[in-house]
Amino acid sequence: MSVSQSAIVANWFKGNELSFAFGLNLSVSRLGSTLNGFVTPRIVNNHDGSAGLAFFVGFFICCFSLCNAFALAIVDYWADKKDGTTAVKLSEEDKFKLKDLTSFGLPYWLISASCAMFYMSTSVYFM
Repeated sequence: MSVSQSAIVANWFKGNELSFAFGLNLSVSRLGSTLNGFVTPRIVNNHDGSAGLAFFVGFFICCFSLCNAFALAIVDYWADKKDGTTAVKLSEEDKFKLKDLTSFGLPYWLISASCAMFYMSTSVYFM
């Protein structure tokens, strides 16, 4: 989902605006994760240890987010149609191939593993 968000943001903003839009997008998503870590345990504790309401709140927020994603896709499609732009066609060289993974060096895999371990460890902390 973040890839599609980044693609839409890159279509709508240019230059310094693009940097600000990416930063704002990332900040809002991190803020949402932080708020979830504080709000969910309080909802569970205030309802006799039952996680049912917390799941319902999370489900409602996900449904709201999905509706907004569809609305954004419609607005983006309408704007592209109005501007007369079409989707970019990728050449065979630009398409992803599974064997491309072997071309990444050790620093890439170490950074990827570090990020994965960090996010896994912080998600365990909030459970």
